[in-house]
Formats: sequence, C-alpha cells, structure tokens
Amino acid sequence: MKLPKLTFKPDLEREFIKDYNINSLLFIRLALILTIVLYAIFGVLDFWTLPATREKAWIIRFGVVLPFLSALIALSYVKKAWKYIQSGLLLGGVITGIGIVAMIGFAEEYEPGYSSYYSGLMIVIAGIFTILRLRFYYAIIASLIIVAAYELVALFLQDMTVHGFESRRFLVFINNNFFFLSALAVGIFASFTLEYYIRQVFRQRKIIDLDNHRITALLDAIGKELVIARAMQRSIMPEKPPQIEGAGINVIYKPMEELGGDYYDFIDLGEKRKGIFISDATGHGIPAALVTSMLKTLVSSAGDAAHDPGMLLSYINRGIKDIATTGFITACYAILDTSAMELVYARAGHPFPIVCRRGETIVLASRGSFIGPIQDIRFESKRIGLQPGDRILLFTDGLTEASDESGRLFEKILCKEVLPSLSLEGGQFLSRLYQDLISFRGSESFEDDVCLIAVEIL
Repeated sequence: MKLPKLTFKPDLEREFIKDYNINSLLFIRLALILTIVLYAIFGVLDFWTLPATREKAWIIRFGVVLPFLSALIALSYVKKAWKYIQSGLLLGGVITGIGIVAMIGFAEEYEPGYSSYYSGLMIVIAGIFTILRLRFYYAIIASLIIVAAYELVALFLQDMTVHGFESRRFLVFINNNFFFLSALAVGIFASFTLEYYIRQVFRQRKIIDLDNHRITALLDAIGKELVIARAMQRSIMPEKPPQIEGAGINVIYKPMEELGGDYYDFIDLGEKRKGIFISDATGHGIPAALVTSMLKTLVSSAGDAAHDPGMLLSYINRGIKDIATTGFITACYAILDTSAMELVYARAGHPFPIVCRRGETIVLASRGSFIGPIQDIRFESKRIGLQPGDRILLFTDGLTEASDESGRLFEKILCKEVLPSLSLEGGQFLSRLYQDLISFRGSESFEDDVCLIAVEIL
C-alpha cells in the first residue's frame, strides 16, 4: 500500500506552509503556555525525585527551557518571524526534551528521578507530535534527537548496559526504549494523519476558493449581461405613453427582477384611436424576456389584425406556439376610440380591465383562455361606451395577487375600497394607486412584476 505524500507542487506548498503557520499561531501559543505551566509544576517534584541535584534541574527548567519557550511565544507575535516558526518550534521541542535528558544525566543513581524521569520524555514526545503543531517531518527530527540524546546519556553516563541482561539497569534501559519506540510509533501515526487531513482541508478550501472565484466572475459577467438585457428589454417598450386627443395615458412598470415577464405596448390606429396591449408571461428572467421580445415582434407585425382585439390575440396565439411550449401568456388588448367614445377590448386569461366612473367600478369581463400551446382559441371582443371623467385601468396580476402579512390579496380591496377613493387626476391617480399597493404590501418588494396602465377620458 502506497502512503500519500505530504507535499504539494512548489507554489502550492509554499502557500500551504504560510497558511499552516498563520492558522496555527493560536494553538502554538496555547501549547507553549501549557508546556511552560507543566514544566514549571513538575519542578515541584524535584524536591522528592531529585533531592541532591534539584538545583541543577531548576537551572535547566527555569534558567534555560522556560525562558526559551517564553521567547518563542513573544516571537509568535512578530510577523516577520512567522516563516521561521517551525524551525523555532523544532528547536524548542528539542531543548525541552534534552532539558529532561540533562536532568537524568545529572541525577544520582539513588535519586528516584534517575530512572523515572524518562516518563517526562514520553510527555514531551507526545506534545511534539500533537499539540505543538510541528509539521510531520519536523516532529520526527525533534523526537529522534531527543531519543538519541537519551540513548547517549543512558549508555555513556548511566552505563545502563555494562552488566548485561541480568542487571536491573539493563532491564530499565530495555523497558524505557520499549516505551520510547511505542511512543514514536503512535506519535508518527498521529502526526502523519493530522497533517494529511489538514492538507486535504487546505486543498479542498483552495478548490472551493477557485470555484467561488469562477462563480463570482461568472455572476459578474451575467450581471453585466442582465443590465444590457434589461436595457434592451426596456427599449422595446414605449419610452413614454402616447398622446391622444380626448384622453391621457399613464404607465407604471416595476419588474421584480432585472428582466421581467410583463410587457405593454401601444399601437397607433389613427388620429383618435390607440391600441393598448398588456401581457404577462409566466416566469421571470431571461426566458420571460425572450417571450416579451417575441410579443413585440408579433404586435408590431399584426397589420389589420390590430384593428380587432380578438383577431390580434388569435394572431399572437398562432405566432407564439413555437416558444410557448411549457408556459403560457396572459394578455389584454383594448382599442381606445375617443372619437366614438368607446373602448373595444378582448382578453386571454388576463385580469379584467376596470373602468372607474363617478366612484363606481365596472369590471370589463370577456371570455378568452391563455395564449400558449393550444391553437384555435376564440377570444371574445366586447365594447363599452365611455364618458368624460372615466378612468380605465389595465394591469397585470402583480397588482391583484400582491398580499399583505396576513396573506390577504390586494384584489379583495381593489374595487371595493381602493379605486372608489381615488379621485385624483392624470398621473397622480396611478401614483396614488401604486403607493396604496406599497402600503398594503408593507414593502416595495413584490413577488411578481407590476405593470399598471391608466387611461383618463377628458
């Protein structure tokens, strides 16, 4: 079985090392503080375990090891020293371990620490492989140096092997080495596993960062394209309402997203005749915008069909069949004739137009199904006589299906409460209606596009 490598390509490896060092600083400081506290506390044991040589042990503890570890903590706050932090920790681990080895070497044979302080090396080795955040190869080097130092002291200062297998010293030496080898094996496995998974997390984070960067760039590009698309969509709609003798026309159009599914247009049918078209394609965004572009083409090319509301809707229904295969379109088309003082209208599944007349509302009902994949649909054309002061309101369902916090629809109060109370003229009528919608909704955000067309008969 082939072990995974603990390395990346040079550029990524340098980035990993920098990231590892920076993200390890807090844990390194805490580990060093814990080491200092434990190393100092164990100095109390020197009273009983090294009664004859404790002064030497204290010089090692408090004069060498602890000051060096404290210096490492201080250096961890120096940004320029961060790239040397692993080398410093390696040296710190070695000094901590060799400090204990030195105590063992100075100890008298009758002192308990002479044969028991090897256990302190076990703690040091465990710390080097785990909490000190030394990278794998640094941890192995530090631990092997400590074990080698102990072996030299045991062999040449303590003469552990002089009297052979039958001596107690030799058995202690074998026992200690058995535990050292076990500690090294466990430590190597733990350190390797820890660094391997840290590297995997780093690799995945880089992949995620790269993907996020690509997604952000893509979203920025899409955002720019949507801005262009929105400008193009708005360009296919009239810049301002047309003028017609005997009437005033005002429009409010508020798409929910950059691109909306609502569409409106006006057709010039003569000096005192205007065609008013309003529609709502299912969905939002780019698909709905494509449908509105198709509607613009069909409305503009309707020819004689534009003089009859029912015929125009039938013409659009035939022309839209190839792109409206999964959704549908609602539409309403009305012809305003201020000479004859009448409105001829037809609808295709669209909200009924409303006429406001002297505080009353007249709903202009007519039969007609949705525009979409079903062909040969008949759309009923109807007419109503107009009077001076009448206000004709055409709108999409973004108005009627707007809801308040309780879920109540604006449709419930539109004809009974809102419209009868609006006596303002011209554009003020439509502006006030839109403000009432915002107040009802409790927000200027809507769940659908809102398109309002108001015609005031003068």
